[in-house]
Amino acid sequence: MKNTIKNFGFSVLALLAVVMIVMPGALAVPNTPPVIDSISITPEIPSKYNDLVCSVSVSDAEGNLDYVHFSWYVNGVLTKENNKVLYGSASTASDVFSGSKEANDYVVCEAKAYDFESAYDRETHAVRVGTVTTISVPQISYVDITPRHPNPQQDLTCSVFATDADDNLDHVTFEWIVNGRMIRSAAKYMEGSSDVASDTLEVSRTQQGDLIRCKASVADASSMVATAESVTVVMGASTYPYTPTTPTTPTYGRPTAVLKIYDNTVDVEDVAHFSGHDSYAPSGHYVDQYMFDYGDGQESAWQPDANGYHSYEEDDTYYVRLKVKDENGVESNWSPASIVYVGTGSGGSSSHISIDDMSIIKAAGSGYTRFECNVEVFDKSDDLDYVRFKWYLNDDLMSNDKATVSGGSDEASDEISLLTDDEDVIKCEAIVYDQKHNSATATRTTGGSAVGEGCNLVVTKFDYLTYMIQGKTAYVDAEVQNTGSSGSITMKLYVDGSLKDTYSSHANYNAKVSKKFEFALATGSHKIKLDVYMPCGAKDTKTAEITVFAADSTGFIPKEKQESGTDGITQTSVKITPAALDIAINKGDVVTVYIESPAQTKFTITVDGIPENWASYPAEVDVKGAKTAFVYIVPKTVGNYNFVVKVSGAGRNYEQNIALYVAPENGMQNGASGLTGLISGLESNWLIGAAFIAVLAVLAVLYFLAGKMAKGKKKYEDHVYGERRTPYYGQYSAQTQPRMMKGSMGIPVKAAVPQVQRVQRMPQMTRADWLSRVMSGRYSDGTGYPKRGIDFMK
Repeated sequence: MKNTIKNFGFSVLALLAVVMIVMPGALAVPNTPPVIDSISITPEIPSKYNDLVCSVSVSDAEGNLDYVHFSWYVNGVLTKENNKVLYGSASTASDVFSGSKEANDYVVCEAKAYDFESAYDRETHAVRVGTVTTISVPQISYVDITPRHPNPQQDLTCSVFATDADDNLDHVTFEWIVNGRMIRSAAKYMEGSSDVASDTLEVSRTQQGDLIRCKASVADASSMVATAESVTVVMGASTYPYTPTTPTTPTYGRPTAVLKIYDNTVDVEDVAHFSGHDSYAPSGHYVDQYMFDYGDGQESAWQPDANGYHSYEEDDTYYVRLKVKDENGVESNWSPASIVYVGTGSGGSSSHISIDDMSIIKAAGSGYTRFECNVEVFDKSDDLDYVRFKWYLNDDLMSNDKATVSGGSDEASDEISLLTDDEDVIKCEAIVYDQKHNSATATRTTGGSAVGEGCNLVVTKFDYLTYMIQGKTAYVDAEVQNTGSSGSITMKLYVDGSLKDTYSSHANYNAKVSKKFEFALATGSHKIKLDVYMPCGAKDTKTAEITVFAADSTGFIPKEKQESGTDGITQTSVKITPAALDIAINKGDVVTVYIESPAQTKFTITVDGIPENWASYPAEVDVKGAKTAFVYIVPKTVGNYNFVVKVSGAGRNYEQNIALYVAPENGMQNGASGLTGLISGLESNWLIGAAFIAVLAVLAVLYFLAGKMAKGKKKYEDHVYGERRTPYYGQYSAQTQPRMMKGSMGIPVKAAVPQVQRVQRMPQMTRADWLSRVMSGRYSDGTGYPKRGIDFMK
């Protein structure tokens, strides 16, 4: 009986100590999160060429704004993140998005405004990129034959450079005219707002003395056509049989060329950007052609684009000029020269753009050989734009395609099918550009035959659940792509060394074969192997391990949520719980992902921040109505971790940061068991236990009194400025009030410090005041007591 009373007494004292320690925190004044009062994106209807500006206005009741985190999404993909500093109780911030975007893209700006306590408010705003509504005719800047003075043993090449304000170039038709008769016609692909194409006339088609010219007709996707001809060349002659004419100047006057240089200090081989946008013509006319003299002996052709781009090969000082034409062909005088300083390390931004890996894959098809060109591109300036692929068959240009890339590193590919022989030579030329028009080029060649090289396959999908509960159906979801010649693909699934299932299907080049194997597994760990092969010899193997827990396992038993139809569900929502997990090592627990969607939608789930073999979850979930998915967590190492569960679908992204504590297998757990362990330890030696509890009780009382007094404790600004929420600045208006920088003493720059009125009689210090000063000596915001004001004792 006496021992029972003693044990009961220890339990009461321990519980009392815990309660007294927790109470001061519970009595603390809660922090109020900031509020985003407004958010906007300008322009509201942007074109693909516009920069976007996201602006927010933020307020905070405590006046402790810290920063705002901007996130930019293009069609649901995170493209840019940035932080901007906030101050005081009300502030504004903005961020600029200059990334790549196309017509009809959906661009979202997400803003999270934080205060010093890490509390935040979140708002989003979105705009749709507008489409180009104008219809314009393509413009041909030049049509030229090279060489201009051919000998009878040389092939001739006709090149054309065309532009289109609609950004929809389609193709160009070349016509070779020899002695007044067309002897060859060829069409070549063109794309975008500007492009170059060429065609070759073999020497076998000409002879000495022939008069040869090239006619090019450029068409866009709207069937608008522009036509131009080259000068006439004479095969084997040294002079041209024509005299070019110059348009006469009308009486109304010349246009005026105005040159702008965006950066007049660049490094060697960097691209300098020039503009003639500010040029103008007399009233009633407009400028539509531009020509740049770059100062190093090179001039651009006449072009409708007001932007000029040029790189210099040597360190020097260059003088750049501009000349323009109006719509009647009237030329301006040269603009005044502007200086560009070029030198290695002179301060310009180096592009560091490169193609680090390039390969050609070929596969025999039905009568044709399919060629695929793959590149890996990099750019330290993090603004990749696109890759231009050019395919040549025995030096004849056969295709000219463009693939979009972005960021600092990316991959791109292009393919073509050609009727080839063994002696043919196929060349792929790749030119990568960044958004500043810097470029890098690489080429690869291969033979025309694909015999013996068309047998290959790639496993593109191998999904499974690492952990599961007994009674659930295990599965392996596999997908295999045939990257070689046509043939049969066979997949064999083995479980613990025994063949479980077999599946075969025929696949042409680039076709994919999919199979989801479903099977039952007993409790325990199982070895899974998938063998994939083709009769031609291509093969691959994938392995996995699946662990099945008993149905009554204490590791993790997820609570199923009732799935429902779409009744009452009007919008997509995702809830990820819990925000914290406490798991013993090698035991299990679950994160629940509850998804609601009014329409059939595919959601993807990813987990970042912990080793892959700790988590098991479905990579994709199809939802119409409501569905619950589980992320099974089985940690392998003791410690504290933080990981993120992300869910993407319906053009939106959801995520939850989760704190994970992994305890030793027999370690003390949180909650009641931890308290029981504490009491048991104290009971083992009641003298030490009583002394320990007494110390805890004294510390708890002192902490409680300090916390209670801290609630009413004044901040520094309250002592200096009184009980107002913000300082009074006298003659300064609200618009000219200086900002209060984080960590400052709150005294405005270039403003007289407000004087505090002293009183004759000092208030008597109470016992609580004395205890508060002795224990802390600082304000609640962490600043020390200054030696002024009626609230201080001398």
